[in-house]
Amino acid sequence: MKTNTNRSGTCVCLLYGIAALFAVIMVSGCAGVTIRPQPDGGDVINLFQLTQAEKFNRLEQSFHEQIARAERIVPGSEKVRKLKSEYQKIKRLWELHLEEIVEKLPDTFVNSIGITMKLIKPGTFTMGSLTSGGYADEYPAHKVTITKPFYIGVYEITGRQYSQIMGGTDTPSPKTRVSWNEAMAFCKRLSEKEGTTYTLPTEAQWEYACRAGTTTKYSFGNQWTNAASLRPNPWGIYDMHGNVWEWCQDWYGGYTSGHIVDPKGPSSGSDRVLRGGSWDDNAGGLRSAYRRRGDPDNGSHDYGFRVACCVVRAYESLALLPLYTLQRSAVADRSTTISQVAGWIKQNESTGSTGWFVNQE
Repeated sequence: MKTNTNRSGTCVCLLYGIAALFAVIMVSGCAGVTIRPQPDGGDVINLFQLTQAEKFNRLEQSFHEQIARAERIVPGSEKVRKLKSEYQKIKRLWELHLEEIVEKLPDTFVNSIGITMKLIKPGTFTMGSLTSGGYADEYPAHKVTITKPFYIGVYEITGRQYSQIMGGTDTPSPKTRVSWNEAMAFCKRLSEKEGTTYTLPTEAQWEYACRAGTTTKYSFGNQWTNAASLRPNPWGIYDMHGNVWEWCQDWYGGYTSGHIVDPKGPSSGSDRVLRGGSWDDNAGGLRSAYRRRGDPDNGSHDYGFRVACCVVRAYESLALLPLYTLQRSAVADRSTTISQVAGWIKQNESTGSTGWFVNQE
């Protein structure tokens, strides 16, 4: 195999930098932390007590606290400057490594029951209504950053796919009359079957994927057309405007202003969020920013859902720990399936092996 000398040198330098970053992370007081269940149901694959992403988040929080304390004692001091400088170096190393991981992820994959999943890369967008004339709960429009890649269904879940997991009528059309609780039960059983965490997208993930880099009322422009709504959006996802309403993870609640990172909505509530509108709505209810609330116990003739996949955590487990990193050629191979990756992790977890090392490129 031909080797690009410059690229190899860059990889080696990056790996040394990453190793230094993780050395800092590993001694930053992360041990002995109690992990509570996450809103999305947590990891099905729990190879490590904390993923390196979680350890970095804790390290980042520690830096912010140290900087705040130093600022209170002597604002603008040399200590403050050094802490900020060190934090920026570590943050940049982390960003470079995440970019490398994203490049290794397959753009799409199809799971065992025929659900096609599309990779959505991290990014920043404006969430909510960007023009006047929207409903009150679409304001204020605010900046949101999605920090981790995720997968989302290219299509809504069909009756056929639903029946393979939950039983019921086998139909090729979208599954309807499904409640939020039933949709989450489907995700739980699908996760158990696939060995990978499936869930509903957060409301922020849903709108980010729906807009697909656009700022118009619809992902295809400001004017509604039936023909345009039948085509995929710029990121290759179908039926984000119309067809059936789609459940999101979040409790329904009002927006707040400011720049928000990875929002997951209110911590409690009475209704869950629905997005996208349906065949039974007018064009105003099909806009990217439009929101609806629904009782999580009840379905409707036009309520459905699509799934999101947290499988990137499996790749994080492979790629973020040098001693537990699978050969990079295997991870980089786009023919590698998600099930294979999950199987490798499970096998390593059961044997307690630490014999995986970074492949020399």
